[in-house]
Amino acid sequence: MTYFRVRASNNLYKPVPNDIMITFTNWTKLEQVIEIPPAFPTLTYSLTHIEQIHSRIDHKDYYTDAIGIVTSVSNVSPHRSKGQQASNLKRNISICSARGASVNVVLWGAQATLFPGERIYEDGQNSPQIVLFVGTLVKKYAGILM
Repeated sequence: MTYFRVRASNNLYKPVPNDIMITFTNWTKLEQVIEIPPAFPTLTYSLTHIEQIHSRIDHKDYYTDAIGIVTSVSNVSPHRSKGQQASNLKRNISICSARGASVNVVLWGAQATLFPGERIYEDGQNSPQIVLFVGTLVKKYAGILM
């Protein structure tokens, strides 16, 4: 990659807690690398222990990534918040850590329908199902951590 800009990262909604970021310009050029070196990371995330997720409530500086064992999956259902005319689709997923701490993850809209809830449930009858949620925002809704 050539002709790119390095600048201070955004203050809000960062995928990872880094101080700088790369941005493309009109002149940025990318070169395709056919053979990727074995040590090159293909996925990047910064896991937060489920026990520590409550400390991330309403933090908007960077997204929260979490991994856990699925303990329950709801069906997709319509949900209408106070003051909104239209309803949105919603799915609740409960995950827990190996130490037993748990948290609810709520998927909204298209993400709620794209998540393979029925498959996760069926496969979970035979073996634990582990999921990784990347790029989430931690919020409290009606007194419940989500």
